[in-house]
Amino acid sequence: MKKTIVFLIIMALFSCNEEQKLKNTNGLFSKIEFQELNLLLHDFDSILIEEYNTSPIKNAYSEFSKYVLKNNTIPSNSKIDSLGKSVIKYNVFDKIWWSYKSSNSDKLKYNLASQSNYLKYLKLIGEQFDFIKEYTNIIESTSDITPALAFGFAKNIQLNDFENENIRLIFAIHYLTLLNR
Repeated sequence: MKKTIVFLIIMALFSCNEEQKLKNTNGLFSKIEFQELNLLLHDFDSILIEEYNTSPIKNAYSEFSKYVLKNNTIPSNSKIDSLGKSVIKYNVFDKIWWSYKSSNSDKLKYNLASQSNYLKYLKLIGEQFDFIKEYTNIIESTSDITPALAFGFAKNIQLNDFENENIRLIFAIHYLTLLNR
């Protein structure tokens, strides 16, 4: 009996510190698309850890958000720019974004797609996180990331758990979208 209790306590302690892994909720994405989402998240995590020279990862995300709030702009980073260009080739791209050519250049831009699997994903994640639920509702009603939503995201995202890979993926997609539209 004592061994069982000790084992349960140890398991509880380890599970409290475990990072919550990215979920392919309701199988919204194919295996390849889900692998690409994991790659996007891993790359974005690595860029922020390198940029802010900090660990754990939640500190890097927090520092990025603080910069956005303080300066009312997204930090310039060539690696994030490069990641933003590379996602256009991903199979999952069309499940998140729609693309268009900029009117003043031939540069390909993108924005969140309405009626997408990504919005379905946001709704499912929003069932666990009130902020994500509100974020999703605004995107659905405006079909865009409005300036007020962008500012509110930087301010309120810090209230969420950056140990959760789903939150970090939403964060990465949010900022890649803002930088490439």
